[in-house]
Amino acid sequence: MAEETIFSKIIRREIPADILYQDELVTAFRDIAPQAPTHILIIPNHLIATANDVKASDEKALGRMMTVAAKLADEAGIADDGYRLIMNCNKHGGQEVYHIHMHLLGGKPLGTNAEPRRMIINSDYFPLTEVATRFVNQLAQCRRLGLSVKEASEHHVLIELPYSQDIIGYPDTSVIHGGVITTLIDTACGTAVVCAILKKYQSLELSPTLDLRVDYMKPAEPLKPVYAFAECYRLSSSVAFTRAIAYQESIDEPIAHAVGSFMRISPEMVGEEFRQALMGNLPESQHD
Repeated sequence: MAEETIFSKIIRREIPADILYQDELVTAFRDIAPQAPTHILIIPNHLIATANDVKASDEKALGRMMTVAAKLADEAGIADDGYRLIMNCNKHGGQEVYHIHMHLLGGKPLGTNAEPRRMIINSDYFPLTEVATRFVNQLAQCRRLGLSVKEASEHHVLIELPYSQDIIGYPDTSVIHGGVITTLIDTACGTAVVCAILKKYQSLELSPTLDLRVDYMKPAEPLKPVYAFAECYRLSSSVAFTRAIAYQESIDEPIAHAVGSFMRISPEMVGEEFRQALMGNLPESQHD
């Protein structure tokens, strides 16, 4: 029997994911490293490792994956312009998680070769990347750590922490200090809140951290960067709710999961100079 993957935990809602659809047969959720403005994964709830393992009894679930793909494409507003459905099989086919899954990609011209790869960075697809970058660059601890925003949208933020000798917590092993990983996750979550509010309300708000729970799965490997993917999945009138995953080469091998809440503060509390800096109206050198 095939071993369970991170997808099984998503189906059971044991780890955070932006689930868009779920029934007794399939689950659909946003890809954590989107390769297009719309990038959704659709998976059968029953574990099928590869396309080679599909049986006649799986036909109902696979058919449901197709009808759900059409439904989600229509809801995302990409059905008329078109979209791409991809299912990879085994190593040469580019399969990374051994629980079959269909990629639904759209929202931009995809050309002739749009095979998704989870560590490709696509900042050009996400116009909030510049605002998120300016926000992160306003924070002294982020500049000190060298954090850089790779992607940002109203749905997600992806931030990179480069490896350096200055952030080693355990000299004998060269492992990054856990507090640095927490700072990375906290920053990604806070930036996700800024982006979500800006897109939804066309306003800037400062949102200090109310609570952040980080569950560490394993230490980061030395000499490699760490990535934090975060999303603001709910906005109430006073609190923003976030979730995040820190990882290195693959989200199937996470370093940590986190959930956090952030206090929403009125836009009137944002200073004009800070507002202009985030919107790109002041040179960054005035804020270093």
